[in-house]
Amino acid sequence: MTVRLCAVSSCGRQAAAFGLCTLHDRRAKAGKPLSPAHESVGRAQLHGFYGQVSRGPDWVQCDECGRRFRMLVQHLRQAHGMTVGEYRDAHGLAAGVPLTCEETSRAISATAVAQMGTPEWERFRVASDRARPEALALASAAPRRAGAAQVYADLLRAARPLLPARLCSVCGDPVTDRSRSTCSQECWLETKRAAVRRREERRRRRDEA
Repeated sequence: MTVRLCAVSSCGRQAAAFGLCTLHDRRAKAGKPLSPAHESVGRAQLHGFYGQVSRGPDWVQCDECGRRFRMLVQHLRQAHGMTVGEYRDAHGLAAGVPLTCEETSRAISATAVAQMGTPEWERFRVASDRARPEALALASAAPRRAGAAQVYADLLRAARPLLPARLCSVCGDPVTDRSRSTCSQECWLETKRAAVRRREERRRRRDEA
């Protein structure tokens, strides 16, 4: 099986979506530059190396301060005021790179494998597989060149009509704005009212117990 590489010529990571790796796909969606100045994987930083995670059996190093933890999520938020996405962008880490020690990564992986085949797993698989084969074929034709942002925009524009229609979570009508889960302001307000009713029902059950 041929492994497709990211369309950014200086990257070298495996392509994940529309000819881009997960890191450059996220940067393209955010409108951030994809110039070679951002792609020096392995370049030494003050702590660690750009695009790489230093970790061992029971530790993973924070590239902001050099300290070691079993996982970085809570430390980044409390010590540096950063989200995981901001940390990944700052240090060139793709979305699939774990920010946990090896033992924790194995435990998470074992839990995920144990969930395979369950109804919850099937719902997750169906929800995550939104692109039809035609859209994937368009992505596989992406050339490996530095102008990946334009490649991504062209492929996304061509593949959008192939994506399954999103339906309103309230009334079931098609949603024209794919960034929304409801078709109108009234349906959006109904989701808020439903959430309030659920909270009140949970509070009532706690009081009765």
